[in-house]
Amino acid sequence: TPERRTSSITRVATIAGGVFAVAGIVSLYGARATAPGLRGVHLGDEPNHAAIAMDAEVGPLTPQVRNAARIGLSQSSLPTPACFAECVLEGLDIEPDSSYCYGLESDEVKECYDSCDAVEKGEYDVFINDLCPDGSGFEVARVTHAGEFDSDVSEGDDEDVTSDNEVSPTKVVDESDKYAGATLGEFQAGPSHIAEDAELSLTTWECDFEACGAQHVDVNVGQYVDDSCGDLGGVGCEGALGDQTRCRACYLVKADEMDFAGNLGYPRCPMCLCKEFDLPVEQCILCSGFYKYFKFEVVAVRGGFRGDPTASNGGGMQFAELVLYDNNGDSIPIDVGSSTNPDGYSPVNGYAGQTPYHQGPGAAVDGVMEQKFFDAKFTSNGLRSSLIFAVQGEPVMIRGYEFFTAEDAPSRDPNEWTLSGADSPDGPWYTFSHISNAEAPTQRLGSYGVFDPCKSN
Repeated sequence: TPERRTSSITRVATIAGGVFAVAGIVSLYGARATAPGLRGVHLGDEPNHAAIAMDAEVGPLTPQVRNAARIGLSQSSLPTPACFAECVLEGLDIEPDSSYCYGLESDEVKECYDSCDAVEKGEYDVFINDLCPDGSGFEVARVTHAGEFDSDVSEGDDEDVTSDNEVSPTKVVDESDKYAGATLGEFQAGPSHIAEDAELSLTTWECDFEACGAQHVDVNVGQYVDDSCGDLGGVGCEGALGDQTRCRACYLVKADEMDFAGNLGYPRCPMCLCKEFDLPVEQCILCSGFYKYFKFEVVAVRGGFRGDPTASNGGGMQFAELVLYDNNGDSIPIDVGSSTNPDGYSPVNGYAGQTPYHQGPGAAVDGVMEQKFFDAKFTSNGLRSSLIFAVQGEPVMIRGYEFFTAEDAPSRDPNEWTLSGADSPDGPWYTFSHISNAEAPTQRLGSYGVFDPCKSN
């Protein structure tokens, strides 16, 4: 059988009685607060961002929240000239801010600018001087990204999803309890409900086959470690008559077959059970698996290039950076050299001083916002671009992911994609996140928000 993944917590409890308590259930569906945002960055319609990750203190990690700390963004008071609208905005109906100053030195923008007549160039130059008083390109002082994460530069080894200085509506977020009650990873345990005490955070989706030995896979019921099983028991928690363990019952069943009578709101089982008993992985929660390789596949972009709603600039797709987060909300180190873009093509050009990864697949995961991943064959490959890469070290289970628009060419911004995991770069691939009709931020180098890998829309 595959290697066991057991909890790092020492278990001293013994299995007692095999009695499971049954509690009430509560609907997953409720109103979501809308965070204040910047002009030009939109949450989108309800279905578009249904998969945005949730932080217990900060709330939804939307594009507004993640982009709110951008430093020095401003807009020009002048009307947008025709040359800028065509060459920089690509004919899209966008109100530009100073984040567009980053991409003005690209070869494509310069070539387009050269095609404008003298009057148009004059209007363009006046507009740029007003929009970008500190200049253009990646040396712009006023248009700096606010750090690798959301509102401050990480200090020491601290690289949390939410910043140390971020203030919630009621209090300063404390480092020790920042993720204590996060709802990332909740899964419905029936058509629309989940056990009210089943806090299915990814940190609890682990297996301990010595402590949790009541594995009845012949009837599609197993056990996993859930630290929310307390002294008072809870739905599916072992030992309802006393001597509680941290073992919760779960179903081994495909997602589309999760239908049962009554209120036995057990969740589906984590991947470690399917691995242990050589069961089809589809019977477990795919996003709870530990994967060495990941595939981020884009299948649609914003489009609208110069009035054509289906076209992107040069038929390409691009974004600046993709970040994976682990159980603690820390960024996961990526093996940049492992990155590939099967059947794609990334022209090697850009700005002076950039590494050879610029525009290639490695640029998507190198931690350098100024270097984008650009696939020029997105359209010619049937509206598909695949980024495959490995994490450093052992396989990981991710709890969130985030990616950012590139510095130019908004028509190439992704708005539909999937994220999958595998044990090998050749698969088989297990898709656990599919986002469609996402409203890409209009800001350049702007965050799409943090997505919960266990939710699709």
